[in-house]
Amino acid sequence: MARPLPVLLLVLVLPLMGFGIGSTLPEQFFPPSDRDMLSLEVYLPAASSIEKTVALTKKVSEEFNKQPGLKSLHWFVGRNAPLYYYNLKQGNDNSQYYAQAMLTADNFSIANNMVAVMQRRLDEKFPEAQIIIRRLEQGPPFGAPVELRLLGPDLDVLKTLGDQLRSDVLAVEDVVHVRNSLSEAVPKIWLQVNENQALKAQLGLRDVASQLHRVVDGEVTGSVLEGTQSLPVRVKAGGQKQISLGAAHSWFLVPEGGSFSRPVPYSALGEVDIRPELGVISRRDGERVNTVQVYLRDGQLPAVVLARIKKLLAQSELALPSGYHLEVGGEDAERSEAISQLMGSMGLIFVLLVVAIVMSFNSFRLSVVIFLIAIQAAGLGMLALSLSGRLLVLLPLSA
Repeated sequence: MARPLPVLLLVLVLPLMGFGIGSTLPEQFFPPSDRDMLSLEVYLPAASSIEKTVALTKKVSEEFNKQPGLKSLHWFVGRNAPLYYYNLKQGNDNSQYYAQAMLTADNFSIANNMVAVMQRRLDEKFPEAQIIIRRLEQGPPFGAPVELRLLGPDLDVLKTLGDQLRSDVLAVEDVVHVRNSLSEAVPKIWLQVNENQALKAQLGLRDVASQLHRVVDGEVTGSVLEGTQSLPVRVKAGGQKQISLGAAHSWFLVPEGGSFSRPVPYSALGEVDIRPELGVISRRDGERVNTVQVYLRDGQLPAVVLARIKKLLAQSELALPSGYHLEVGGEDAERSEAISQLMGSMGLIFVLLVVAIVMSFNSFRLSVVIFLIAIQAAGLGMLALSLSGRLLVLLPLSA
């Protein structure tokens, strides 16, 4: 009390150190939820059949059954699981190469420990697939912790840029898997019909298309009333989507006119070619986009890995042509949007806070003291967070 000014300056040193160190701390706006459930997704190549996906999920289940603490594991093949958590993202329905599981452990500690162990084991056991295990997190839904969006008009350019970006990001520390929305191509058979040959066979272009559709996908021949819903009944030949190309060339088309017309193989009506085609064309705000989704090792903050990726991009030779640009999505974009919405109401909140404190103490002097203490507490909190984090890093080394 005899020297108040030196004491005040001394007291302010630690909070000011906290604010200085706080600017270097990594950010995590949406923390894990610490639930006893995990998100498990399996991606095979886009041309894989649903039978192959089912077979892989059975093998993955066998690996999980060896893990102590597993309570339940339910698979949904070819589609997303129901929304068993509020911010899970949908969008993979009718995808025969995709499967999602609803996994439950005995408690949240076992579930959290299971992520790193099983991610490493499944990557070693099943290199032909991308298997992603993640904790459930708070906040709005996003596809991956870090997303890089390439936007532009030409799909081929977007695919080339995405492949180069994917290759660069895979080399970044703590990156486990990288998915590219335009990297998956599926083989397609193209029939260039010779109209003269088709007319000689008494077949029009519409007849050729409709009959090939019936061979592959079958034909709706009736309906069944299930409660209040009418379900179509489709009749088709089994195994037509898994036959060889040689067998597919033997498909016969029947002319619509004339009962004495002979069936002709569709390959006799023109040139048949097999070409790879993109399975999905993604768009964002009406513009074509190639989204590079980056999945991280468990326990790593998205902000830290994103900083490494930005540093790598600054040093790499990824040159975007005119008309193309790169956006950052994932946790970083959602955090920025949430903060901007909070800051929009911050002025009103601060005014109400000042009014409430002044009216409670009926003194401007005490109100100023309380606000100064609150600011110092924030600085000391960041200082304690920084020191405790570094001590946690040093303790295992000393042990």
